[in-house]
Amino acid sequence: MNDIKQKILPLVKDDLAAIEIALSDHLTPYLDLVSKTARHILFSGGKRIRPLLMVLSARLCGYRGASDKIYSCVFEYLHAATLMHDDLVDDADMRRGRPVAHSEWGNPTAVLVGDFLLARAISIC
Repeated sequence: MNDIKQKILPLVKDDLAAIEIALSDHLTPYLDLVSKTARHILFSGGKRIRPLLMVLSARLCGYRGASDKIYSCVFEYLHAATLMHDDLVDDADMRRGRPVAHSEWGNPTAVLVGDFLLARAISIC
């Protein structure tokens, strides 16, 4: 599996870099606490499989526009929202080697930031 990953990564590195930029640019919360909490889960080392599959699927279907990276954010924001809520339900302590959001900022903040990510994904759609 690692051999396949090494072959694929150079082919999609520009897409992955563009996805990272789009995730940051389209987050747009008005409160610093929301931004800090959302970035905690979004930029903690995920593989970006979901948004990358969206971009590659669009390309496979013949799409050549510039909006694929923006729409790929939908999948990553939804995924991050479910992880934040799941960590609360499971009373988890760590995610990707880091303390979970609710242990850093409290349960209400984690729930509301998860809701914000869900709402942001919907507003992009």
